Amino acid sequence: MDLVLSVDSTLLGLAKRPSCFDRKYYFLLPVMAERVQYCESWRHKLQLNPKVGFPERLSSAIVDITDVFSFAYMKEAFVSALLLIVVDRKDSKRNDRIQDGGQDGLDKLHLFHKSKYGIAGGGDENLEQLILWQTIKRQIRILREELDEAEGLPSRILVTSKSCFPL
Repeated sequence: MDLVLSVDSTLLGLAKRPSCFDRKYYFLLPVMAERVQYCESWRHKLQLNPKVGFPERLSSAIVDITDVFSFAYMKEAFVSALLLIVVDRKDSKRNDRIQDGGQDGLDKLHLFHKSKYGIAGGGDENLEQLILWQTIKRQIRILREELDEAEGLPSRILVTSKSCFPL
């Protein structure tokens, strides 16, 4: 019996975790200041990894689009986004090795798109250039759709920023 789980099967297993917890127990939704602190705690954790860009402005942007998220849903958004980045990184590295005749593709892997903007903390970051922002927006959109489809949830659970989620 193989006990090793792949990242893909782990993602499938995490798909509906926060919703079960949040529906079983009633917690007040975190206010903006609490969501900012939560995002900042993730930013501090990720500062040790220079390949993941997470400037301060990104915390505010994430807080703006998670207005009706519990901490469990916010955690799900961060964890799933980071797992997707790891999977994409692994796939990119594998593809680079194939294309380069076996050379290590790590130098070619960037979690920022190439642009004039610097690494996290540089000051003039364009959020749309950050792979973490792109990925977490996608994950938040998926979680919002799940919330909208769930029964018995308040009608205030709506996408509040259409500019963040173009149709």
